[in-house]
Amino acid sequence: MGEVRTSSMEVRFKKLREAPEAPKHSSKPKIQKVPFMLRNPKTFEKFYEPRAVAIGPFHHGNPRCELAEDFKLMLTKRFLDYTEQKAEDVHHKIEKRIKELKDCYTEEATQRYDDEALAWMLFLDGCSTLQFIQSFVDEELEELSIKRDQIAFAQQDLFLLENQVPYQVLELLMSSSNKRGELKNSIETYVQANIGAPGKKHSKEPEQKQPNVAITMEKEPAHLLDLLRTKMLGTEKNSDNRYKDHSVQSFLTHRLDLLRIRMLVHQKIPISKLQKTPCNLFAMYKSLMQPGSILGLVTVALWGTYILGLVTVALWGTYFQTVFEN
Repeated sequence: MGEVRTSSMEVRFKKLREAPEAPKHSSKPKIQKVPFMLRNPKTFEKFYEPRAVAIGPFHHGNPRCELAEDFKLMLTKRFLDYTEQKAEDVHHKIEKRIKELKDCYTEEATQRYDDEALAWMLFLDGCSTLQFIQSFVDEELEELSIKRDQIAFAQQDLFLLENQVPYQVLELLMSSSNKRGELKNSIETYVQANIGAPGKKHSKEPEQKQPNVAITMEKEPAHLLDLLRTKMLGTEKNSDNRYKDHSVQSFLTHRLDLLRIRMLVHQKIPISKLQKTPCNLFAMYKSLMQPGSILGLVTVALWGTYILGLVTVALWGTYFQTVFEN
């Protein structure tokens, strides 16, 4: 009995000695789940769970996204025809770099899949995503018998935090084709069409010019939502320093930024207001409490009314208790 206890204690002490001094992170944020503290309200699910199409490993196999799997095959076939590539050749390029692409996700995202299953998933999701965007810009989706409500839901699903394919996959698929320029321009047009007006159908007719939000990408975005975030808020001068320490707080802040962008887009906040909006929740709260802030004054007033109500209820309770006792 004593030997078993000694052996188990040795294992524990070994784990303690081998424990890292700090959390291990890659050089850039990975595709990961929404922070736990934001998952509890059921009303938040629409900001990170897909309703029509599952992209990537987190929600793969979701029953309500089964119909989209058939459309993925159809769009992938159309993409291969459009780019004049063979399925086997394109899949092999994904398969050859699967270790690198797998590292774009956190471990919990990919642990249920072997390399073969993950490579096929990224191959289908990447090709179908690019073809969806291309067909959306060219206004050809309805020709594929995809209903308008399905288009609207899919359009929103492509910008969900937990529903992303690495941009490296999209870049790999584009660079291996003879249509890289057209596909790249379609992504730019698609993202721009979703700034301040999600769900709005792209039109080839000239429109009133929006505020200039063109951003020169210094680094490749992590995924489509990251590209949308950069287009909306721009690149920060201290962005390198912001994530340089690879701390838990910096990665959490980045995830909060992405989730918040998704929420703002869903609520159709004008781009002019987005550009003036702070980039993280702590800065947003600080801005809210600025002297002279209308929203801040309303918030303080509401809290004051709430506290006053509690005090009033307590006083009335004491009064009635005294009356009944007498």
